[in-house]
Amino acid sequence: MRRKMFVMPLAAAMVLSAVPAFASEGTSSAAEETVEETSEASSTEESESEGVGDVLANLEGTYEELFPVIADAKYDDLWLGFCAQYGDEENAQLYSDMLKGSTTALIYGAEAVDTYAENPDDTAFDCYFLHGVAQFTVEGNTITGTDADGEEVFSHTYTYVGDAEDGSFAIYKSDDENSGDFTYFAFAADTPDTTYHIEFRYGYTEYKINSFYDGDYAYWMASGIKTDASEDVISDCVELFCSENLAE
Repeated sequence: MRRKMFVMPLAAAMVLSAVPAFASEGTSSAAEETVEETSEASSTEESESEGVGDVLANLEGTYEELFPVIADAKYDDLWLGFCAQYGDEENAQLYSDMLKGSTTALIYGAEAVDTYAENPDDTAFDCYFLHGVAQFTVEGNTITGTDADGEEVFSHTYTYVGDAEDGSFAIYKSDDENSGDFTYFAFAADTPDTTYHIEFRYGYTEYKINSFYDGDYAYWMASGIKTDASEDVISDCVELFCSENLAE
């Protein structure tokens, strides 16, 4: 079973919990039920996960950050259209703003855990690339990162070492012992051919690399789209993001 884009259940809860402020009491009740159903569906989906497996061969290509591309102002009409289609027209702008906002945090790890514990209404994910990387290229078993000027930040070969215990990620370890923040990569099941984007994490340790809400990687999930993505692919990606949040 294909897992939803990881941020969806969180974003859906955020959006739906906000709607009652603009709606009737009856809508509030329906929204709460939808949030509960979304959470239950997510839990069921995760429990039924069969793991990712060695997915690197399906990720060949060069990637840039996903949300600066698909959330560009020139695609606002796409977002509004899909939010109206899968949500409702009256709240389309609200849905669009909150879905985008749920992916553009600038904190993660312990800072995010502490911040969101104090201010849960501000909860969001950081979906950007870290450690000075602007683009990632996957070629065979080699992963390379370059900065905004096209200069190489790192380049190593990687070996698949198995899935995370919960089956949520395929874990890869660098063959170079001195790889620092690029020692481990964890890729979700998403591929350009199936969900139009990729989701992954990377860092110096495998510890809690699959944990969304605690540890060094908490509230961070790098999300990428191919640098040569067509307008159709971008539209499909926006539609997927909206439909998985808003469709009943």
